[in-house]
Amino acid sequence: MSDFDRKHNLVLVIWRDTREVDSGTWHDMAEVVKTASSVIHSVGWVVQETDTDLKISADQPADISDTEVGRTTIIPRGCIEEIINVRCEKDDD
Repeated sequence: MSDFDRKHNLVLVIWRDTREVDSGTWHDMAEVVKTASSVIHSVGWVVQETDTDLKISADQPADISDTEVGRTTIIPRGCIEEIINVRCEKDDD
């Protein structure tokens, strides 16, 4: 069994990712200066937290005996700007 279970939080992670300068392999310094890293928003269930990484999976099976998860993202802690707990409530019809 993995570290993942149903008590883990659903989170929105705001983090920075790398970005390449758009123009070919050689770049004018002005283009380098104006290019910034990308701000990314990722949503998923926390699968594991380590000193260096936060691992979240966007998909989980409804059957709790199934331990597979899908669309997992491993985010280096140094890139994370904010972690927001997402509250999900079921509408009563």
